[in-house]
Amino acid sequence: MSIGPYSRYTSGVITRMPDGTGTFNLSVLRTVPVSKVAYSLYVWQAGDRPDLLAQSVYGDSSLWWVIFDANPQVLYPLNVPAGTVIRIPTGPPTGKGTLLQ
Repeated sequence: MSIGPYSRYTSGVITRMPDGTGTFNLSVLRTVPVSKVAYSLYVWQAGDRPDLLAQSVYGDSSLWWVIFDANPQVLYPLNVPAGTVIRIPTGPPTGKGTLLQ
């Protein structure tokens, strides 16, 4: 598996990560310098969805990845436990899919 040169995951590392059932899936780990991004905090609620949160924050549900790039502690955006505090970057993304480009 390879990552294309224009992907937001280009600088990431491909690895196998276990999901909640113990099955290992390919994942890309990225390093995003969150300290350089202005953000607010949000407490994840039962029933929240990444796409709906992105829609309410950015007006675009496809930008869910921006939120989770700023939250490397969340390995599976579709399985965030209620009560988890996450960062919501305050500005929209620019460039080729990274927070700082």
